Amino acid sequence: MIAVQQARGRPSSQFYRVAHRIAARFEPAIAQAFLNAIAALVVRIDDAALASGLAAMSLPEIEAAVGAEQLSGLLEANPALLEALTRTATYTGRAGADVLAEALGIGVRFNAADPNVVLFARTQAAQLVVAVTEDVREAIRLVVSLGSQLGITHVQQARAIRQVVGLPPNWAEAPLNLAAELRAGRFTSTRRLSAADKAQIRSRLRKGTIDEAFIQRMQVKYANSLRNRRALNIARTESAKAATHGQMEGWRQATQQGVLPRNTRRMWIVTPDDRLRETHRRVPILNPDGVRLDEPFQTDLGPSMGPPLEVNCRCSLGLVFPGYRGVL
Repeated sequence: MIAVQQARGRPSSQFYRVAHRIAARFEPAIAQAFLNAIAALVVRIDDAALASGLAAMSLPEIEAAVGAEQLSGLLEANPALLEALTRTATYTGRAGADVLAEALGIGVRFNAADPNVVLFARTQAAQLVVAVTEDVREAIRLVVSLGSQLGITHVQQARAIRQVVGLPPNWAEAPLNLAAELRAGRFTSTRRLSAADKAQIRSRLRKGTIDEAFIQRMQVKYANSLRNRRALNIARTESAKAATHGQMEGWRQATQQGVLPRNTRRMWIVTPDDRLRETHRRVPILNPDGVRLDEPFQTDLGPSMGPPLEVNCRCSLGLVFPGYRGVL
């Protein structure tokens, strides 16, 4: 059975709506847990050790002063992340069971205490910590390298290192680049700053009143804006992962209960709007008849068991099975 998707708007799949609604519910908690852990890490940075490491141009000393390896403990001390991931998977699984029960006309149970649910949330949180920890280390290396190229002082480099903690490596140079632009009397208006801050920068550039104190303020605001954006990207991606797991775990349990036909097919559902990426649009084309419950989808980025395919992916999953018309 080939699933035909809408050209625009929201897909009619009930599983799509459930997954998006529940994932969006827990996004703020995941984003805040990330920001809290990063803020706590920044507060713990050893300023004296950082200054010493920068003076010696010793990356091991600089990384030790920042202490990125503490992120795991900081997140574990605040169980909000694990709780949000667990609830996303659990609530999606329960809601999905209700959708199946209505479609099949028989009772479907979701066991939230199943080890697969708890283990998944713990594994997902641990993988996020590992990824962010390595991002912190790489961001530090980039700032130190760029700082040397720009010839900025060790004090300025130390400030920049504090600002990039929590940013992905490809964003780490942005605050320093903004500062370099302003010192040179230039400004890239597409940078992620508020309209008020952009207007203030343009005004000062016209008047020639840009000074180092103003540059530092804008640098901090820009870094905070980027960090908030990173938190939102992480929240959307991680909540989508948890929602997909909850769906698939619910379908696995329903199959074990004998209520979901074993020839059920999973369908990849995109969000068909102007933000749809080509790699995501092609997944249903590459898998026109869907895949088995335990089979990966073929994608241009490699095999995938389900969304998210990339950061900020808004795709979801649906089901087709005998006796139900369309994609559930």
